Amino acid sequence: MIHWSIEDTDRSLWLYTACGLVRIALTELEGWIADPHHRVATSLLDAADGVGLRAVSASKYSPTVARSTDGKLWFVGDFLDFDISPAWYQTNGFRAAGVAAFLLVLWALYRLRFHQADLYPEVGQRLRMLSFHLP
Repeated sequence: MIHWSIEDTDRSLWLYTACGLVRIALTELEGWIADPHHRVATSLLDAADGVGLRAVSASKYSPTVARSTDGKLWFVGDFLDFDISPAWYQTNGFRAAGVAAFLLVLWALYRLRFHQADLYPEVGQRLRMLSFHLP
């Protein structure tokens, strides 16, 4: 019996079942759809992994999992209380580092241009001529 399911940002499907928390990569499901004989690989987190198991009645169902805007899956309830963080390249810190690296490359190219103008007077003269003729 599947109590709930949710898709994460890594294109995986998480299912809470009677035997535990099951993770299935969507590429595995797509492979099974293309070839019904394809064996679907799954990951199971059960009581040995700290996942509390309990029977969920259909009449008292309430959502116990949600995905936040930063890609984390949050599991709430008295039976399961942990979160799964996104991959390192999906974090805001990585995005900020990418922007900083891009700005550093732009600054280095800017400095290189003027360094070449100092080393090669003919390049500097041409650069000054170009900037003079620009509107």
